[in-house]
Amino acid sequence: MAALTVVVLAALGVALVILGIIAMRDEPPRWLLRIRRPGRMLVLGLVVIVGALILNAVRYSIEEEITDDTGQEVSCEKVGPLEIDGKERQVYSCIANESGGAHIGCYARDGDGAREVTLQAQRPGAFPEKPDC
Repeated sequence: MAALTVVVLAALGVALVILGIIAMRDEPPRWLLRIRRPGRMLVLGLVVIVGALILNAVRYSIEEEITDDTGQEVSCEKVGPLEIDGKERQVYSCIANESGGAHIGCYARDGDGAREVTLQAQRPGAFPEKPDC
């Protein structure tokens, strides 16, 4: 649902920016003459686009990514940071809700998706307080 909201906000922002640019021309279409301050419409469009980007960044859930990858509902909890491929990433331990809480692995956010990092997380000394990740 949140993804649809982001798409709608982004589309609305782009439409406002386009209308603002057209209304700022020397001779805009007659129906756009009713807009008294086209610059405000342009700025409003940019603000809506930035709001959509912020909402998209805030709404990210690694559980959604893993559910899409595995095809089953999962619950994840933070384990801690771990260096993977030279970058420090937050690692999550995930269990499957439908199969009685079976541990499905450890995952980290990688770009736009989730990446399984179970082998790296189970190395000796990676997470001494939670060795099974």
